[in-house]
Amino acid sequence: DIHPSIAIAHELARQGHQGIIATNPYYEKLVCGEGLSFEPLGEHLEIAQAAQTPGAMDERLGSLKLMRRLIIPAIPAATKQLLEIATRLKPD
Repeated sequence: DIHPSIAIAHELARQGHQGIIATNPYYEKLVCGEGLSFEPLGEHLEIAQAAQTPGAMDERLGSLKLMRRLIIPAIPAATKQLLEIATRLKPD
């Protein structure tokens, strides 16, 4: 859920910081529409596509299947991207 991150970024901005949200490009329009800075992380993933992942809608194991097929394999690349973003932006 992106909404808690948006709330935190707004609070950071209220306190004089720049809240930057780095997440899937799917959320870019929402984040920018909130007046926040956005950094793309990973490849664009349509939520509807994720729902098409075999077993994704299973009541008990759906979340696990999504994690194994989509999230966990993306962690090494996302970690590298986050380090690149942090190096480039030099956050306080």
